[in-house]
Amino acid sequence: MPQTKPARDAEGSTSSNPNPNARAASSYALPASIAFGSVVIAFGLYAGLGKGRAPAADGAATLAAPSAPTPTTPSTTGGEPSARVPAFRAAPSELAISEVRRRVTGDARALLEKERAQLTATCWAKAAAAKAEPATASFVYSIAFGADGREMGRAVSEAKTGERPEVADCLRITVTPMTIAPAGQPVMVKVTLALP
Repeated sequence: MPQTKPARDAEGSTSSNPNPNARAASSYALPASIAFGSVVIAFGLYAGLGKGRAPAADGAATLAAPSAPTPTTPSTTGGEPSARVPAFRAAPSELAISEVRRRVTGDARALLEKERAQLTATCWAKAAAAKAEPATASFVYSIAFGADGREMGRAVSEAKTGERPEVADCLRITVTPMTIAPAGQPVMVKVTLALP
């Protein structure tokens, strides 16, 4: 029986896959997934390690777990426990967390209101001159704050898609970093801003 030789491409190499684009696309999949996984792990570490920071020295309110007796487990040697080992640490109550979120949302809203005149002049005026309708539009800011009160990141989107995309684009690049009173934990809030 005669043996068949594998087909050679234009460069003279043999390939079992006739589509060279499939090989190129698969070569980017592994580095992209590694990069994405690294970002997820880094954010998780930042958020988790941020909870152990000491409260701010300026006396700002921070979120603290309610004080309760810490359950202990007896030593394994038997008899009276010689060393007490905490079994768990109480988590902040839902009420405390929602109160922190409410305060942070109010602080972020107040900072955006202070910037309203600049944002209107920078982003709205030019777009309104080019196209008068709609006369108003709302934009949703999603803002992440660290435990220390500094802004970690933000996203801006239109409340109704397609109302004023050019204004939303301008608001995304017009960034004045926000700092609020420390929350004691990472917090993400959404604030709606109506322009003009």
